[in-house]
Amino acid sequence: MSTSMRNGAQVNMLGVAPGGRLVTDENTKGSPFLEEDYAPGSLYLSEDLAVAKIYLKYNAHRDYFLAKIDPLHSDDQAQGVTKTLNMKVIMNNDVYVALPNAENRYDLQYYQVMSEGPKMSLLKKNTKLFKEGFRASTHLTRDVPSTYSDRSVYYLRDTEGNFFEIPKSSKKTFALFKDHSKEVASTAKKYKLNLKNDADLVRLVSYYNRL
Repeated sequence: MSTSMRNGAQVNMLGVAPGGRLVTDENTKGSPFLEEDYAPGSLYLSEDLAVAKIYLKYNAHRDYFLAKIDPLHSDDQAQGVTKTLNMKVIMNNDVYVALPNAENRYDLQYYQVMSEGPKMSLLKKNTKLFKEGFRASTHLTRDVPSTYSDRSVYYLRDTEGNFFEIPKSSKKTFALFKDHSKEVASTAKKYKLNLKNDADLVRLVSYYNRL
């Protein structure tokens, strides 16, 4: 099924197979979704607005968006948005874009756009890791529930589409800025930027793009 379109852009919606919405049960801790509630948003294809009003939530475990045209519709009526290259999803003012997987160019993944600039973009890959639980083996042990946990990986992406994963080491992060690594390191020190903080990381990349 396809949604209403603008400028010739087409967005396909696919039914989600049984068991595809959630790999969980009532005892599972956490959720595969980044946020539990649907949020208003829109879809763009090749910078063209394809769907202006839609309600979305992101399954970060399986990397797809569920969409509803009417927020009053039940979850059973929600459909998965077909992922296409460079599709932009705007949800609650956050921007996600479908790009080649940083580790496998033959796959597409959604990345949250934290900052864009003439040299580098800052992207965030939101993931939910699933760890299966197990039943108690004896009366002296307890059941361990399955759990979802948050994991985020940050990337710099240059104008040629190359990804550079941001390491945990600040020194190695500064080195990613190549010819301006000293200026970037000096600015981070001067303003006491914490590179584990999203806002500070955005400030640093924005500074680099102004050099």
